[in-house]
Amino acid sequence: MERISVYLASLIAKYLDGSLTPVERQELDIHLSQEQLDKLCQDYDRERNINEELLVYFESRKQETWKRLTQRQTKIRKLHYYRYIAAAAAMVLVGFLSWWLLPNRQDPVFYNEVIADHRFGHANDVTPGKNQTLIELADGKFVKVEQEVLQITNDSIFAEKGEVFAKRLAEVKTIQTPRASNIEILLPDGSNVWLNASSTLQVDPAFNQETRTVRLKGEAFFEVSPDKDRQFRVITDTDTVSVYGTSFNVDRYGERSLTTLVKGSVSIQTEENRLFLEPGYQAYHSAKGLHARRVDTKKYTSWKDGYFYFKRDSLKDVLMKLASWYDIDIRLHIDDKQSRSITGTIDKKATLAEAVYSLADISGLKFKITDRVLIVTK
Repeated sequence: MERISVYLASLIAKYLDGSLTPVERQELDIHLSQEQLDKLCQDYDRERNINEELLVYFESRKQETWKRLTQRQTKIRKLHYYRYIAAAAAMVLVGFLSWWLLPNRQDPVFYNEVIADHRFGHANDVTPGKNQTLIELADGKFVKVEQEVLQITNDSIFAEKGEVFAKRLAEVKTIQTPRASNIEILLPDGSNVWLNASSTLQVDPAFNQETRTVRLKGEAFFEVSPDKDRQFRVITDTDTVSVYGTSFNVDRYGERSLTTLVKGSVSIQTEENRLFLEPGYQAYHSAKGLHARRVDTKKYTSWKDGYFYFKRDSLKDVLMKLASWYDIDIRLHIDDKQSRSITGTIDKKATLAEAVYSLADISGLKFKITDRVLIVTK
């Protein structure tokens, strides 16, 4: 379960109350898409005449991004802003305690560490993410794996040290990476998958028999072993990517739907369209359908090679990547109406203080770290 701060809950409350400032709106946009905010308002308006409730955003271990937490039914009356904040804080606490009290629970979020900062003048520093994952078994149990590579064969799943976690693929429900985590997975056919933070991969139990099918939520890079007789398919919520042997990146975070081809060829199939990609091109969705454009592939694949590569990226996109990799909250204390683009690289092995030191140099902004909060100012 993703950690949600009371500060973020207060931003949601202000959004519902209509008192959100432009700067606060920028902060909220880093965490929630407009589609998610619209859904929150619709659900709240539909129920507010019956219950006093607040929808608190968080990602569950299956990346189902919304859950409604309701309070006891009370007589109809308008809630003021401070009651929103109190309700949000209470619900966060209730949800957190409920999760910890669940039987046979193992928290799928493995927090990195808050450490002392002796170099940059911050209140503290935060360590980067690392190679780790969570295997969800069919019986509901979870196994935490802290290894470089997770290997899957036709009859077992094990890590580098040889520990076996399951004897059959049917015993595994999902492979998950929380924030501050990623993992390399070796599939039974010899294909490699790098699963990025906050992502979920489901391998078909019949994988490497008649078909080679996986399901993805989040982001992953694939190096698919050639097999002219069996397609390799990546099924997502928006489309299906089909290949025989190639290297490509699939990004399905939130509203994003990007497929970036490094080498080989792929086809992207939706209910209405089908598109074939050439190396160096990226497929993307719009209101008018499925399209392709030439891109610098390194911008979309460098994460699996151990660094962030920014090329005219928006400040929002950069901060979203930092928030995911370092498991932090972002607070913007700027009212930046002009489009600000970021170009440069950041080593993913760097601590947060080291990362924002580099980011300050290439962005002209100032950064302050307090606990797991990154404050951004001019």
